[in-house]
Amino acid sequence: VHLKAQQKAHLLFLLQPQATELEIQTRARQVGYVHALIGVTGRLLLKSMALYRQQLNLFIGQALFTGRERYYLTQVLDARLELDIQEQLAYQDTVFYTYLDVLSLPLAGSDGLFVDALRAEIQMFGRLPGIVLVLLLRLNADGVFVVEQAGGPQAETAVALMLRPGFEISIDPQSPNGQGLVAQCWRAQTVLSSPSYAKDPKYAVWRPVAETMGIRSHLAIPIINAAGHSTWVLSLYGAYPHQFEIPVMRHFAHGIQHRFEQFLRQRRTPASSPVPIDQARVWITRLFDG
Repeated sequence: VHLKAQQKAHLLFLLQPQATELEIQTRARQVGYVHALIGVTGRLLLKSMALYRQQLNLFIGQALFTGRERYYLTQVLDARLELDIQEQLAYQDTVFYTYLDVLSLPLAGSDGLFVDALRAEIQMFGRLPGIVLVLLLRLNADGVFVVEQAGGPQAETAVALMLRPGFEISIDPQSPNGQGLVAQCWRAQTVLSSPSYAKDPKYAVWRPVAETMGIRSHLAIPIINAAGHSTWVLSLYGAYPHQFEIPVMRHFAHGIQHRFEQFLRQRRTPASSPVPIDQARVWITRLFDG
């Protein structure tokens, strides 16, 4: 419903006499950005715009215009629609290329600290368009997932939230906190996604807070070590519903999985697991408190 209302407002904007070419281009890029992340394909966009153009031409043909007025009005509207669709499609490509380009970047060098290289990877993915939060999660001995690294605009909020009782992510399938994609992904060792965080019953525990953080969709990726066991779950949270469902995003997810598994193979993983963020913060506070 919200999408339809936004599309209606956009199409009415294109008909405003005072709208300039630059304004149409700027707004088209904004719409193209959203359409890319919610899965509106170029084919669907072209089809819907052709239908809209047909309706406009029908209206113009029935209106009380002279032949010359009808001709010039049709030319102006066609030019505006053509500019709009071109800019939308171009910006959709820009969004997709931004996602895929990060997969081709070289992995962090092996001469630095393992944790620093890991942090750089997570923060890179946290800067992608439409990404609200990225969590790299590890299962501890208590059967609870702890944050090893976090990135994205809501990283600090999410880390603090997971330290609160009742908001932890459990591996226990019988627990309400063990129903989400993270636990399922760890157990099944397969990439999983949820198109609507608001409607998915698995997220009842976290939904109220997630809505305030702007989370609308979820992608969980298992990172498997050489022995065939889950080492981490990489959890990405999107600002738009349906964000991880289109084919290009599925390829992106498997590309991330391959990248992190390659990361594990190329670098020597510490003999003991890195200190979880919550424990590290306690130690740092005590250290600098004297």
